[in-house]
Amino acid sequence: MLMRARKGMLTLLGLVLTGLALTLETCEGKVYMTVSPYPARVYENAPAGVQVLTVKAYDNVTGTSVTSIELEKNSDAEYFRIGSDGILGNN
Repeated sequence: MLMRARKGMLTLLGLVLTGLALTLETCEGKVYMTVSPYPARVYENAPAGVQVLTVKAYDNVTGTSVTSIELEKNSDAEYFRIGSDGILGNN
């Protein structure tokens, strides 16, 4: 799945994670992100640390990848963590 990244909402597993923050050093075009697998799933009673999905974002003109991806703190973000490699896992 390819979607345009913007400050807003990323719906995942029935939860809404608001404020996915992407950082680029410079951006000449638009920031696009890919999310895989789509749809993502976490099975009931899955242990902490299970990989849920991978987020990759880049400038569509230069192909430059984002330098960081973070989840802003909110009530739903406590259930997930995202690494600098773009891998989102459960807590």
